[in-house]
Amino acid sequence: MLSHYFSLGTHQLKNATNNLQALKEYDFPFISIQDILHFRKISWSDAITTAIEYLKESDRPIGIELDLDSITYMPASAYTNAGFTLSDALYYVHRVSLLEQSCYLHLAEGAPAQHPAGLAAGASDIGNALANLVCCFIQTKQSV
Repeated sequence: MLSHYFSLGTHQLKNATNNLQALKEYDFPFISIQDILHFRKISWSDAITTAIEYLKESDRPIGIELDLDSITYMPASAYTNAGFTLSDALYYVHRVSLLEQSCYLHLAEGAPAQHPAGLAAGASDIGNALANLVCCFIQTKQSV
């Protein structure tokens, strides 16, 4: 069903081996969070550019997927203290939204109850993050 798929920020330690093998088997490239943040093999900006260049090869609509559990301290299904910043996520959404064929934004894995300070704090943080990400997508799409 997919002609192109690029996984940016894949966590090699939190994905099953068969998932990573399936990406390779179907020639769907990925750049891991380890290569970007831990080992600094590629900058965040260059990783996004690599993903965009690959996605431009498709003449089909593009969806932007963002797992909130990749964002540091975001109350999500897999809470992390070693991920991307919300500003990094906003930059990713902005850059990919500039592609004319990008048509939707899917923000997954938010879990307000996972906040260390409780549900109310989690709802506040998730609400703020979602509002920022959605507004970034809309503002960028309006400028294209």
